[in-house]
Amino acid sequence: MEAHKILSLAEQHIGKGSMISSAEFCLHDAMAEYAAGKLDNAKAWALRSMRYSIGVFHPDYIMASE
Repeated sequence: MEAHKILSLAEQHIGKGSMISSAEFCLHDAMAEYAAGKLDNAKAWALRSMRYSIGVFHPDYIMASE
């Protein structure tokens, strides 16, 4: 999945889960990496954000990590 789509999914899930601030920090780092053109790093940070927000068993996380 393309970096901008993963970032969008991660953004949609901010505010869910019990580790909201961790998810927000990771998403912020993902956006900074994306802006710097470091797409692989952006994907990794966005996925980490999603792990904090929705967990690894959520369908959106599974789809984004493939």
